[in-house]
Amino acid sequence: MKPLNFFDSNGILGQPVFSSSTGKFESYLGSEKLIKEMDHFGIDCTLVSHWDAVNDHPSSGNAKLIEEIKGHNRLFPCWFVIPHHTGEMPEPKKLIKEMISKNVRAVRLFPIFHNFSMEEWSIGPLLKELEKNNILAIVHCPTDKLYDICKKHKELNIVGLAPLRELYPLLEKFDNLYASLEYYPDNNLVEDICRRFGAHRLVFGTRQKDPYDTHSNVSANWVSGPTKAMVEYANITDEEKQMIASGNLKKLLKISSCPLIKHKPLPKLPCPIIDSHFHLGDIAYKYKSGTDVGSIIKTMDIIGVNKLCINSTSAVNGATHYDGNNYIGSICKKYPERFIGFAVINPNFNDTEDEIKRCIETLGLKGIKIHPRIHQCKLSDKKYKPVWEASEKYGIPILSHTGEGQFGSSPEAFEHISGKYPKGIFLLGHSGDNLEGLNICIEIAKKRDNVYLGTSDIVFAYNGILEYTVKQIGADKILFESDACYLDFKYSLGIILYAKISDEDKAKILGLNMAGILKLKH
Repeated sequence: MKPLNFFDSNGILGQPVFSSSTGKFESYLGSEKLIKEMDHFGIDCTLVSHWDAVNDHPSSGNAKLIEEIKGHNRLFPCWFVIPHHTGEMPEPKKLIKEMISKNVRAVRLFPIFHNFSMEEWSIGPLLKELEKNNILAIVHCPTDKLYDICKKHKELNIVGLAPLRELYPLLEKFDNLYASLEYYPDNNLVEDICRRFGAHRLVFGTRQKDPYDTHSNVSANWVSGPTKAMVEYANITDEEKQMIASGNLKKLLKISSCPLIKHKPLPKLPCPIIDSHFHLGDIAYKYKSGTDVGSIIKTMDIIGVNKLCINSTSAVNGATHYDGNNYIGSICKKYPERFIGFAVINPNFNDTEDEIKRCIETLGLKGIKIHPRIHQCKLSDKKYKPVWEASEKYGIPILSHTGEGQFGSSPEAFEHISGKYPKGIFLLGHSGDNLEGLNICIEIAKKRDNVYLGTSDIVFAYNGILEYTVKQIGADKILFESDACYLDFKYSLGIILYAKISDEDKAKILGLNMAGILKLKH
């Protein structure tokens, strides 16, 4: 496959820049730095907005954007807009005239964050002018309002940001609505949208921090590599990949040509890949495509993945863990060369020791997965004692969900646990799930040889975080975890493949470290 040309729909200037050397913010993202990041990730052009248009005011942020991108022909302006009724923005016709004069071909509307109504009496005049002048609207609003504007403004091209169970019925009904990869990296999202609606309905966009998200305490810019990998490794045709990578957005923006860069080859897989954290099965509260075993093996074969350490999604989410563990055991027995089973243990049941013994000795599972937040049992609870003891007894890894600020899930507990059980093996899933949690995990990993950190989203999707972690504890203490099928496997893989670390370190993270823990030949 020849290299793809990428046009990103979601570049953002002005975000804090995280330093991989100090672990602190060092500056705000300017145009020159953004261009360098685009060069590294292989992004030709970017539709760019300004962070101050979100957090200061749309008018001042938009003005700052125009000033900062002067002289950069790879950066195309996108404004955040609000209705004109308060006088904070010009009335629609005047606003559109100003936008056209400054080559602004797209706008973003975030009504909940900016506190305005998407009802026709409020936003209607602006939408009519956008529609009349072929301005692309990227909209993040409740889907009932998205339905209304798609229906009332059928000539307005709209990129809608919404969960798939809400977005798909709208994509079926409205030809002027498009999906974006910037919203959430759902499993097999690219393939599923291509199959259902056609590749022409999806645009490429780097995932960024959602202004509505109060869960993450990091505001740094996100990396483009993970989202890019979702397209590059997708099981679709090269023509479809190019449409998603740049063709669709260029068409929507009415851009016939744009500057292109010299592309690097697709990142090579530097070693056998062993995923330490993969959830097998459907998810009740979200639609996920490609969660069946056949689809997963197909994805593994296309990418070149050797083994997945699987646990039962239903058991993690609180369904019958006995059945979930039986299912994982049956899959591992059927495909022993592809899957390594982890038993899900809910410590609130009174037969924890017996279930561990059954899973390890009878079902042949090779590790244990626990989720203190969902199972509502703090990591400090003595009910986990059989789990920690099993790690030492059987020499098996314990994969625990960690999330600083989440119920019972602070990684801080593992400083005591890993010290009390020195022969145990502890994998800290998500590495604390935010920057504060990551730093706690790093300090524990520095002290304990039996503690390892996992790379799955959220925190490692931010620019410089993985590089910082490698500098702090070394690649030998870091494990690749996809957290699929909650996330798209290819997205999580892209975090490692596009990181600014050596191929040797990538090889350790992607598989060699986990092979050593599981005592696998490689």
